[in-house]
Amino acid sequence: MGSSVISLGLGLGGGKSATSSGRAAGGGGAFANVYSLSLDGTNDNASLSDSGIGVDSQSAYTFSCWAKFDTVTNNSGFFAVDGGTSINDWTFNNWWRIESSGNLLSWYHRDSSTYKINSGTLTGAGLSAFATGTWYHIMCTWSGSELKTYVNATLIATKTSVTDWSGRSGRNFAINIGLNRIAYIDGKIDEWAWIPTDQSSAVADIYNSGVPTDLSSLSPLFYYRMGDNDEGTGSTVTNQGSGTGNLTLNNGAAFATDVPS
Repeated sequence: MGSSVISLGLGLGGGKSATSSGRAAGGGGAFANVYSLSLDGTNDNASLSDSGIGVDSQSAYTFSCWAKFDTVTNNSGFFAVDGGTSINDWTFNNWWRIESSGNLLSWYHRDSSTYKINSGTLTGAGLSAFATGTWYHIMCTWSGSELKTYVNATLIATKTSVTDWSGRSGRNFAINIGLNRIAYIDGKIDEWAWIPTDQSSAVADIYNSGVPTDLSSLSPLFYYRMGDNDEGTGSTVTNQGSGTGNLTLNNGAAFATDVPS
């Protein structure tokens, strides 16, 4: 459990500066991270049924979030960005999946014909497997031709010749956090962002030595701070990005005062 206050965000100079009391050290507007989203691994999730973003409208992306596990199980994942005709339509879903007893992380990117699966072992990030009780930063980028997956700012997988995303007109993406079409996550998610550009060159700044920093300067479409803009109460996570749509907490998902620090 903990909280952090960071005085400088990305692109604003100097990096992070904080005091153990949670008060910003020095001048400038403070970026406070106090809350995360707690999920029970049974059916808790947070969702947006219609993002307003067409499944064939994006030419690049970055997905970034922090995750902490209470239990680690095969198939569980952090989120899904769904482009199918219903929540159970797998045809155009894009999602994370944990495999091999927590050692393998796979990102399923759907193009116009099939899944492109970008898988990497955590060994590449100096880890034997995901452990319980530890915060991890997870990030996936697509440049328009290449997929990359990072854990704690370390590249663990690359897949080339990935030239489109979903390729299906007439549908908007839905966002589901806490599940991945197979299983739910038992743990916590924090600082979830969908940025419509390839930010692979900024991965070290986004990771920020293990302390979340302000991603507003990267112009995210969807930026869910998991309670920090909602006073840690209620059943809504307010979007801080330029897109339209807040998350609704479902089935007991709740805010917690446990954050990366």
